[in-house]
Amino acid sequence: MAFYSALHYVDAYLLRRHGIRRIHHEERNADVSQLIREIEEEYLRLYNYGNNARYDKMRNLPDEEDSEQAATKDLLKIQEYILGFF
Repeated sequence: MAFYSALHYVDAYLLRRHGIRRIHHEERNADVSQLIREIEEEYLRLYNYGNNARYDKMRNLPDEEDSEQAATKDLLKIQEYILGFF
């Protein structure tokens, strides 16, 4: 859930600030790396955790502390950064 919240923030930022609409994660991830470096680490961590949970049959999940960090602090940083432009 945290990742998809972050994705919607990033999509809104990319559309409003750069006129970019993305469908594929790989393109969006590249945009984050190039255009929103301030939240790149947090966004890609949420992406990787979500991707592992969904496609890796829950084998490579973070421990509870890392998961809580991503779901709260990482998402909050993304939210605050993006909302600063609106």
